[in-house]
Amino acid sequence: MKWVLFDAYGTLFDAGKYNIKIIAEEIATRFGVDSQVVFDLWTKKYVEIEKREDKFRTITETNRESLAFVFEELALGDDYELYVNRMNDEWSFPKLLPGVFELIEWLKEQSCHIGIVSNSDDITLISAVETNALHISNIVSSEMAKSYKPDSQIFEFALKKWNCSSKQCIYIGNSLNDVRASSSAGISCVRIQSEICDVSCYSEGVYIYRVKELLDCKKIISIFLENNNFEETIKKCPEPESNQ
Repeated sequence: MKWVLFDAYGTLFDAGKYNIKIIAEEIATRFGVDSQVVFDLWTKKYVEIEKREDKFRTITETNRESLAFVFEELALGDDYELYVNRMNDEWSFPKLLPGVFELIEWLKEQSCHIGIVSNSDDITLISAVETNALHISNIVSSEMAKSYKPDSQIFEFALKKWNCSSKQCIYIGNSLNDVRASSSAGISCVRIQSEICDVSCYSEGVYIYRVKELLDCKKIISIFLENNNFEETIKKCPEPESNQ
């Protein structure tokens, strides 16, 4: 049985790291400080915490520690937990991006499994799926796998959990981390990005196909479901349009 796997934020849901800017502006407005300063302090501290190798941290835990640092650094008091919750709200109740519902409903009519592999916490990812009535039960978050993309461990966890091989899967994502993580796990990837459309070989039997919009994936997925491997899919896929 074939599997079609999706990234969540930025691919299915209209939410992502840019939501940090939204919350930074809310903090700046309330306390009368520069939103760019809040954003820079927050993201710099977040990256610093991410690089620690002492233990796995959820996104919520990392945001909490980062915001505590921001509030202390700018002498804003200790009400940072409000904004940790606001951040989670942004990711828990996002809107769907254009074409998502149509593509998911079409996939449910095909002979395949659908899954989501996302850099996220359990609670926010599950809420986002349920809020938008996608009815996808095969979900792997970073919190479940104790791993974040671009580490391929999150995909290795998903493959083991769902008892499938990398060659049975195709992954749809929007970032370079999606490409690196899935490809390193031996899974061919379709990357949605507006600035370029092409196809390339990542390694033997693992391909990266770049398209402009989510619904551009439908033809590629359709051919993939009819073939035994992605190499045959590439041969039969239409040539990507030039951006000229």
